[in-house]
Amino acid sequence: MTIETNSIEIEPYYDTLAIEEEELGQSWEHYAAIEYLTSVLKWMFHDRRVAIGGSINLYQASKPAEKVISPDIVIIEDVSVEELTNDNKASYYIGSYGSPPPVVFEVSSAETWRKDLEEKPEKYAKMGVIEYFAFDPNPSGTWIGDWRQEGRLLGWRKSLTSDQPQKIAKDESGRMWSEQLESWLIAEGRHLHLYSANGSLRLTETEAAEQRAEVERRRAEVERRRAEATKRQVEAEQQRAEAAEHQIEAERRRAEATEHQIEAERQHTEKLTEILRRYNIDPDNLP
Repeated sequence: MTIETNSIEIEPYYDTLAIEEEELGQSWEHYAAIEYLTSVLKWMFHDRRVAIGGSINLYQASKPAEKVISPDIVIIEDVSVEELTNDNKASYYIGSYGSPPPVVFEVSSAETWRKDLEEKPEKYAKMGVIEYFAFDPNPSGTWIGDWRQEGRLLGWRKSLTSDQPQKIAKDESGRMWSEQLESWLIAEGRHLHLYSANGSLRLTETEAAEQRAEVERRRAEVERRRAEATKRQVEAEQQRAEAAEHQIEAERRRAEATEHQIEAERQHTEKLTEILRRYNIDPDNLP
């Protein structure tokens, strides 16, 4: 959705507009959930031209004096954080800067959860956001009333034919599939985890580096054990070769001893024959 506008006329209003009080405070639990999920998404898109930020003012450039909305996490395609930073703007102008964010996350707190669930799905859909997810980081639950039955994760997807959001269904395991992220979303503990289609947990850069280091350590360990096994095999072969050489040497010595014995018996026979002939006795005709 592209909206032509003259952003110069509306930038001063939006870049100076104060955010509602409820948007300002966050608990450590709330912060940790946002920080973790942001880190996962940044590493997930680290090799693509995608901007990922938090508490960034969003508005539609076609609506002057529009009330600012600042999602906890926003994903914007076809632009980098560096490009947005170089423009020196505090907000993201849908239509002026680019397309609507394909994905937005809100991490609920005691002060914001009701708006996260009851007002923002429609607001984000009307802004062109394709998928919107709300997550409760409190394992004991922040959502109350009928909302508690929904667990700690809800998602909406913008209809292809209208600006109305459609609730995203969960599977029998409580997982929710994000088409835009090509990931399963699962509320586990105090974090919202993302899994690939084949079930692999999507990691932060630090976790990925640790995993690579662990894989390298295990590979090195396998190589070390393989080298040791090869060394032991070579040593065993060497020992068998040495044993075979010793056996051959022993057989040679036994053969030499037999030859010496045969030669000694031959010499003894010759001496005896000579003595008998000396006494005119034919050794071949002995009785």
